[in-house]
Amino acid sequence: MRSVRAISLTVAFVMATLTGAEGIATARPGDRTLPGVEDAPEQQWGSASGRSSRATAGDTSTDAAGGRPGHTPASKELPRESGTSFVARTQEGRLPTAHATPATVSPTEPRGFAPKTSREVTNERGQTSKTYQNADGTLTTRFFDEPVNFRDATGTWMPIDTKLKELPKGGHLGRGTNASEGGWQITAGDSETMFAGYADGAPLVSLNTGADTSVGFSVQDIAHVPGEAADSTITYRSILPDTDLRFIAGGTSVKEVITLNSPDATPEWIFPLHTRGLTARIETTGAVTFRDAAGGVRATMPAGWMEDSNLAPNSNQGEISNGVRYELVNATGGQVLKVSLDTEWLHDPKRVFPVKVDPSVVTVSSFAASSGTFVESPYNVNFSGDTNIKVGTYDKGGHKAAGFLRFSGVESTLKNAWIINTRLALYNTWSYSCTARPVTVHEVTSNWSESTTSTYPGPATGPALASKSFAHAWRADGSSSWPCGPAAWESISLGSAGRQLVDDWTHGRKKNYGLAVKASTTDSYAWKNFGSDDYPNGKPSLDVTWTKYGATYKLGTFVTPMTATSEGVFKVTVTNRGQETWPKGGDYSLRYLLYDAAGNEITDTAKIRWSAMPADVPPGKTVTVDARIAPLTPGDYTLLWTMNHNNIAKFSSVGVPPLGMKVSAVSIPPQLIRSAPPSGAVTNTLTPTLWASGTDRDRYPSSLQYQFEVCETEGKDTRKNCRMGPRVSSQQWAVTSGWLSWSKTYAWYAYAYDGSTTSVRPGPSLLTTQVPQPAVTSQFGSADTSDAFDERSGNYGTAATDAAVPTVGPELSVTRTYNSQDPRQKSAFGAGWATRWDMRAVAESNGSVVITLANGAQVRFGKNTDGSYAAPSGSVGKLKAETGGGWTLRDGSGSLYTFNGAGLLTKIADSHGRSQQLTYTNNQLTQAKDVVSGRLLAFTWADGHVRTAETNAVSGTGTGLKWTYTYEGDRLVKVCPPSSTTACTEYAYEDGSLYRSTVLDAGPSAYWRLNEAVGESAASEAVSGTGLNEALYRDVTRGVNGVLAGTGNKAGSFDGTDSYVALPDDALGSSPFASVEMWFQTTKPGVLLSQANERLEDVDLTVSQATPLLYVGTDGKLRGQFSYPGSSSTPMTSTGIVTDGGWHHIALSGQEQHKPCTSMARQSVPRLAQSTTWTNASITSVLAGPAVPGRASTNPISSVTSVVRSTRSPSTTTPWTPVRSASITRRERPPPASPRSLCRPGEWTPRWSTTPTLSG
Repeated sequence: MRSVRAISLTVAFVMATLTGAEGIATARPGDRTLPGVEDAPEQQWGSASGRSSRATAGDTSTDAAGGRPGHTPASKELPRESGTSFVARTQEGRLPTAHATPATVSPTEPRGFAPKTSREVTNERGQTSKTYQNADGTLTTRFFDEPVNFRDATGTWMPIDTKLKELPKGGHLGRGTNASEGGWQITAGDSETMFAGYADGAPLVSLNTGADTSVGFSVQDIAHVPGEAADSTITYRSILPDTDLRFIAGGTSVKEVITLNSPDATPEWIFPLHTRGLTARIETTGAVTFRDAAGGVRATMPAGWMEDSNLAPNSNQGEISNGVRYELVNATGGQVLKVSLDTEWLHDPKRVFPVKVDPSVVTVSSFAASSGTFVESPYNVNFSGDTNIKVGTYDKGGHKAAGFLRFSGVESTLKNAWIINTRLALYNTWSYSCTARPVTVHEVTSNWSESTTSTYPGPATGPALASKSFAHAWRADGSSSWPCGPAAWESISLGSAGRQLVDDWTHGRKKNYGLAVKASTTDSYAWKNFGSDDYPNGKPSLDVTWTKYGATYKLGTFVTPMTATSEGVFKVTVTNRGQETWPKGGDYSLRYLLYDAAGNEITDTAKIRWSAMPADVPPGKTVTVDARIAPLTPGDYTLLWTMNHNNIAKFSSVGVPPLGMKVSAVSIPPQLIRSAPPSGAVTNTLTPTLWASGTDRDRYPSSLQYQFEVCETEGKDTRKNCRMGPRVSSQQWAVTSGWLSWSKTYAWYAYAYDGSTTSVRPGPSLLTTQVPQPAVTSQFGSADTSDAFDERSGNYGTAATDAAVPTVGPELSVTRTYNSQDPRQKSAFGAGWATRWDMRAVAESNGSVVITLANGAQVRFGKNTDGSYAAPSGSVGKLKAETGGGWTLRDGSGSLYTFNGAGLLTKIADSHGRSQQLTYTNNQLTQAKDVVSGRLLAFTWADGHVRTAETNAVSGTGTGLKWTYTYEGDRLVKVCPPSSTTACTEYAYEDGSLYRSTVLDAGPSAYWRLNEAVGESAASEAVSGTGLNEALYRDVTRGVNGVLAGTGNKAGSFDGTDSYVALPDDALGSSPFASVEMWFQTTKPGVLLSQANERLEDVDLTVSQATPLLYVGTDGKLRGQFSYPGSSSTPMTSTGIVTDGGWHHIALSGQEQHKPCTSMARQSVPRLAQSTTWTNASITSVLAGPAVPGRASTNPISSVTSVVRSTRSPSTTTPWTPVRSASITRRERPPPASPRSLCRPGEWTPRWSTTPTLSG
């Protein structure tokens, strides 16, 4: 429990809020702004493209054009709502539009792989790939078309090494095969390829094709000759007469070449097969496949072919034949493969020996789709086992070749990776000459298999991705030197097209069918041979440089342009083309690189903004980001949008191209955002104060000034005879005297000026001048002879006719009308009673004239600068000033009333000119005489009221008829007719109060009487346009006696610990006008009214920021001040103490206007609230805000509060309104008030009522 001092406070009623506050604060809670440039709402930017309709504020105005302004008020009609309004922007001058145009970007491509600096990432190895970390942060993965790695016993990928190592004698050749005479095995690889020590070994060669399968073979009936191993090759010489046998070990394959050195060499061989878990089968293509028990192919021996040594010039190629036939024979111990050659072709006289015969065994694995081969016309031969890939022609098109490579696994290994560049590495083993000719690389667009690809032109291909000219490895026949060097590597960049192709593979947009290598088929100089996957240390590879980051961008439009002082917002659509999800609000963001008009990069981080992802963005998904742009001084800039991995890398730095745009930082002209009064308002002065609020988002080049323009209207023309006021630094300006006339509609316009440009002209705000009418008495006169009660005004009325003299002209009678709300005490027939003989004309200081009518109602005629008078709204009466003084009033019936210079009614004439003359003695009416008939009514007076009314002598009696009137004080209590003292009418009165009716007639925006007995809501009795102006009780004791005598109105008691009343949101924060009034009694110091940045109920009565508006100091004196930036730290202070337990009234009034303090005690401030977030006001005794003069930092108050009231303007208050009955009752006046003006120029100044027992 907080430590508090329990003291006594009673609040009777509160009238506290701001002009127009409710309409703005509750209707637009999302974008409410307080008046003032500092916190004006920011302009929203966009496009009206495609919108064909438009309407100005004038087009949709509810004000009728033409006719008489105003209308006759209907019974119980509510007053017109007022306040401030948001300014409707017109098309007369468009705000500057910020545009972004695409900018050409030439990003520097990362270097990528560099042999000296790139390092292999061993844990990224794959069966056919190796990955390198590059110095620039990128990665390069090198793909091969056959396996280069294998998993060891621990499951780790290790490099395959096909170099042959010698096995010790007594070892094993193959799984379970004894190698008593030694042999050779590849150094490392899961195929464990082995060769026998001697040619007649059984098996001669063996390789594993799986965990429990293997394939091998021997050669029947051959010599016992040793093998000669060199690197990956082993040769067995003279295994048969004129016959040699050579093997080349691959990672998962064995390349076999039988060399026939003469025509006498045998053309047929028997190969006993040594298989485990496999069965051989000859396919329709002529190839031999080795299948497991499930029918799966584990190994393949392609159809054989042979080539002689009759080399065409510069071709390094002899004649080729596919005359190699396979036959499977079942024999004891297993299957036997018989290989037979075409003897006719071998014995052709053109044949040149030696002849090479090429059958091969290739292991099938999960990466069997990786492959390489070539096709050559006119042959129908499967060259997938050759050590070379041939392209082009060596005889001007007689022979044409094209190579095909498939690097399987790119699409899965680099799934969703962003491809930076691609390079195809080929080992050039032969060229037609040393003259460089181009080689082209193409996309393969149809599926293919190396085991079935044997005819030219091979699978379908697309246009060339890239080309490169070179020539290596040519020498003349019979020469041993290489003029342009021996075989050499060439790396062909596939360019942007190749980069895009591989990126399509990795993102699943295209199937990976591989690449084709081609050369001219008409230019023989283009002929080239390249190493195939069977070429030792000369295998093709595809280098793919990539990054896990990836993004593409699409420019949108500006939401808000950047200025010199405010951020911009631009919509950028980003697609995640990388491998990782960008989490919402995580460590991925969108940023930009900034360049000035000269192309110089701006690296100042204050000029850069990073925008987080608004949602999770998985790979392949797209998001639109409201990308922030830092404030930029006006000028032209280039922005390169790039994603950013926070504190790690910019995407653009690792090869992901940014998207460029050119923009201009705009210098925004000022914008008008709010104005008051709103269009359609009615003003009761000819010098109304106009108010506007603008914003200059770039605050350039100087602070805002305002200018106001006033125009006459005629029909739809709202710009007639316009007059422009001066530029002023204040947001308010009073219309110059003489510019306006009564009962006319004007259009006014506000402009904001920033020292350079002026805001566009807004739509017209219509303002009608209407003569203000007395708040209470203008509503009188609804009763005739029967009783009547008006619910809205609370007025009870009745009428009676006493004396009536027949005439042919104006009525000659005493007809009395009673109005319970009439505050006037000295009428001819007593307080509250009115007759035609009470009609008066009273001139006011501003020239207006108030006419009291026969029924007690008062109407005001406003005086124009030309001397004419404007009638009240809806009235047809005409008032005219008479030469020599006085006025004449003609009403709707045509009757003419004449008033002398003192305002007394002296003559009444009807529309026919028949008149009555009125005679006065000491300003008291003594006779009213009909001029035509001579009949009259004579009056006698006593104590300020009529005592008798008597007619002319009645014929035959010599005396007239006399009515007598009796009074108690100012109250008429009896009326007796002629010749009777008993047949009288008597009147009785009850005590009451006029306070509530008078307050409501003053038009408050909120009026809390605090007289509810139960419930948590404190109802406002003022009319609400939204119904959202209820306050809330919190631990307040109800039913305490209130301040108003003669009523049952109660008050609320606050205990000084937990009691408070929470006023509606923003009750004190959204209008340029404010008045706060309150009745209270207390014996101790503390807070009466405060505002805070938080709701008390939300923070357990402990707010972080609060300020008292009204409070009683420790010295017992009342203090008050509306706080605002720059306001005095010393509040205004009453001269007397208020802790005497008596009722006191306080009225604090002000408006946003810098003017000297006046007798109305008005404070001038640049804004009404200390902070736009301090929107929570309360009648409270529990706030412990900052230390303020005369009050400790924690000083709650116990008190009783009776009424809290808010008014529509700072000057409309009723602290000294007479207290009297709402029905016939005795009347009381309060003691004279002693208002004390504590004026401090330039500040809010309250009006104080310090008389301890003031009851009005």
